[in-house]
Amino acid sequence: MKKHIPTVIAVISSFLVAACLFQIAELKNQLWGVQNDLSSQISWVMSSVNNIHFNIENTLKEQANLLESSSWVFDEVDIDNRAVIIRCAVTPKEYRPDDTAAILVCNDKEYPMTLSNGEYTAMLSVPLFGDSNFSKVQLIDDGTVRTAALNWWITPRFELLPQVNANFTGRGSGSVRDGGFNLERNGEIEIHIFQSENNFSAQSISMFEYINGEELERTDIPLNTVPSPRKDRAIPERAVSIYSDSETATDFYYQLNKSVAIPFDSTYEVYIEVVDNYGLHYRILLDRTAIDSRGNPIDGMNYWHGAEADIYDASGNVLWESGKEMYY
Repeated sequence: MKKHIPTVIAVISSFLVAACLFQIAELKNQLWGVQNDLSSQISWVMSSVNNIHFNIENTLKEQANLLESSSWVFDEVDIDNRAVIIRCAVTPKEYRPDDTAAILVCNDKEYPMTLSNGEYTAMLSVPLFGDSNFSKVQLIDDGTVRTAALNWWITPRFELLPQVNANFTGRGSGSVRDGGFNLERNGEIEIHIFQSENNFSAQSISMFEYINGEELERTDIPLNTVPSPRKDRAIPERAVSIYSDSETATDFYYQLNKSVAIPFDSTYEVYIEVVDNYGLHYRILLDRTAIDSRGNPIDGMNYWHGAEADIYDASGNVLWESGKEMYY
């Protein structure tokens, strides 16, 4: 019997060690759970403190604000005069109907507001193709001036006029041939028109080609086009506007398969032009290929991609021109 005692002791020791290891693992799990709970509580406390700070800051701003409400809306678009009428309205928290005057400040100019049913309003004509800063409202009582900040930055062309984007997808190649540079384009032109107003409609779309500024060819693009059924083409996703989440896109497509001979020391350009129901012309650069005197392309990088469309009237007068120095 005595000879089995070491074996029994070893077995018992093994069980004790296993039990200890199991308890240690359980303690580690409990400690991990406590740490997680503590971290969650600390995060909750920090979030609550931040929310308290945010709420206090908002409350102080609200208490300091002299206005119960303020708003603006587009009232009318005057295409002929390149202007838009904006209705501005403010409701002061405290005012005396017979004594309190309200002055609206826009682009550093003052405009008196009219009181009706507890609301001061003003109708302002601002440039359709410019930026306007409605900075503040002044409330005047017996010579005492109280100022409420507005800080409305309004760019009507972004809000009211469509944004035109065009790009080419497909294959392109070029080679020197017969004393010139032969440019091949095989693919599809995609034209996306974003608009937030439902009263816009495209009346026509055209492609213009130029060599050294002289018109080479004009091609009218049908308005009932659909994407090409190419096997290698992924299903097109709906284009997304960079200006407003509420804008919708109208898409047009044109199959382009052509060859153009570009003389040495020349520049070939392609523009897409959209004419809307107001008679405005939106022209955007689609392609530019410059060839030097030895038949080599000059800087093939497309810096102009992403530029806004230039806008013209029916007589060709420039109404809005994008900052080309940013892209060229």
